[in-house]
Amino acid sequence: AGEDGLIKLWDVETGQCQKVLRGHLSAVQAIAFCREPLCSDTTEETTPYLASASSDGTVKLWNLATGMCVCTWEGHRSRVWGLAVHPQGRAIATASFDHTVRIWTCDQDNSIAVLTDHTHWTWGVAFSPDGQKLATASGDHTLKIWDTNTWSCLETLEGHTSWVQSVCFSPDNRWLVSGSVDTTVKVWDLQTYRCDKTLEGHTNWIYAVAFAADGQTIISSCQDETVKIWDAKTGRCLRSLKTDRLYEGMDLTGATGLSDSQKLALNRLGAMV
Repeated sequence: AGEDGLIKLWDVETGQCQKVLRGHLSAVQAIAFCREPLCSDTTEETTPYLASASSDGTVKLWNLATGMCVCTWEGHRSRVWGLAVHPQGRAIATASFDHTVRIWTCDQDNSIAVLTDHTHWTWGVAFSPDGQKLATASGDHTLKIWDTNTWSCLETLEGHTSWVQSVCFSPDNRWLVSGSVDTTVKVWDLQTYRCDKTLEGHTNWIYAVAFAADGQTIISSCQDETVKIWDAKTGRCLRSLKTDRLYEGMDLTGATGLSDSQKLALNRLGAMV
């Protein structure tokens, strides 16, 4: 998914583009595969679906067998930044710069719930693996935990000192990990709703966090161009990954005829200008 509003499906073995989904009018900010059928547009239980959220303010659901959009939801008043699908296919949650989180189902044209407790942009959303809780991350520096049966707020988690952009539950539903513009990753105990540990080492905005499938490690990605792997139990950084930039180490010092913007672009690609 990209700034051009297109969603492309790729064959992971051949690297070939298999299908292009067209319909969004602006950048696609989030996508998620749906493990369970969400719509009755087909009698095939194994039909795969994909949900997408866009800066055009809409949320779409796609039938991947046909490549057709089967649902378009409108209701957010600004760009939609985050998206999560309920593990049993009950609903889709979306986070928006309009400060709200909305809950959608295929049998309703409008959102079935609007969560309005945040006071700034909402960035990240995540359902717990058992489907009983929803976590939301916001520019108001907080995370909130919601009951998915009543859509009431169970708890507000405070501790970050800047925007919280990403959130993820552990596979056993016990822990929550969050990443923030304050450069830290925090691990929260969902039995006490307290911060258990703070992982420090990144030097810029943290864009995404995730637990590994076995729950033993945490992965974080950052604007400092690194991906870090952490021990979920101890909080120790196990490894820091960084790829070479396109022109890493190329020395263009003294090159003439370059504009300031060209020099900046080359510098960001690794060239010394």
